Amino acid sequence: MDAPRPAAAPPGRAAARAAPTVIDHLALAVFACAPQVLGGVRLRGPATPQRDAWIAALRASLPPDMPLRRLPLLAGGDALDASLDLAATLATGRAVQRTGVIAELRGGVALLAMAERVAPVTASRLSAALDAGELAVVALDEGDEPDEAPPAALCERLALHVEPVPAAEAPDPAALARARAHWREVACDDAWLRGLVATGEALGVPSARAAWQALCAARIVAALDGRDCVEETDAACAAALVIAPRATRVPPPPPAEDAAPPPPPPPPPDDTDSSEHEHDVPDSAMEDRLIEAAAAALPPGLLAHLMAGLSRSRGAASAGRSG
Repeated sequence: MDAPRPAAAPPGRAAARAAPTVIDHLALAVFACAPQVLGGVRLRGPATPQRDAWIAALRASLPPDMPLRRLPLLAGGDALDASLDLAATLATGRAVQRTGVIAELRGGVALLAMAERVAPVTASRLSAALDAGELAVVALDEGDEPDEAPPAALCERLALHVEPVPAAEAPDPAALARARAHWREVACDDAWLRGLVATGEALGVPSARAAWQALCAARIVAALDGRDCVEETDAACAAALVIAPRATRVPPPPPAEDAAPPPPPPPPPDDTDSSEHEHDVPDSAMEDRLIEAAAAALPPGLLAHLMAGLSRSRGAASAGRSG
């Protein structure tokens, strides 16, 4: 599986939504392997047959004993947690408790409709449930404008962001079952974790949670392909899945070709085996490749938005110096 390389947007249409890439289709299989670990998925886009097909494929990919249920529209805290059923209490003359949705969905997946309009109290309660590993959330975000989005605290806990939503099919059940059972056993060199952290810093995503989610995603991608060790393509896919959609800035340009290279590191002492320190020096070339893969997966609309913000900030700085 190669690192994602989506085609560039046509000139003059940089703000248009990109066509789904292989990464968008991979998100379903990755999430279905470990919903509670990854927290959830944010599906951004209008209600379409493609979105319905994606949800149906997810339903078919989850274990049979894992419920997937739509939360009540604009559900409040009284619907999420156990509360007193006033009507039943008055009718029976004794206290009757109503089971909350979170308790009913424990260990399952909640479909959050109109996630861009979710009340802060609901987002806070769902965030606490996600932190406790009680459930996972598929947030159906139909917002059109950048400021029409679910609360940041909730989005922070959803590892995967997909836009636009592709018409997905359920992945191979056998491969999915093997990956679900063994992804935690997949080995990952510390160098890949350093590379994912560096990718987050380059794209303005310094969240430790995002780096940890990307690490889990890399191990799941490797398990889906039948590998027992994370390779570069797995880390690149994880960077594109988890980190790229959260980018808040464009990565810095590569150094000029005519710039003087940094001096080589000093050789190890003669009495020390150099292989013991092989992983102590960060692999800058590997980090650059992960950053490149994540930058290539930036949706054209997001890239145009980031570039516009960069131009405005540079213009303001220039005007300030001029004054």
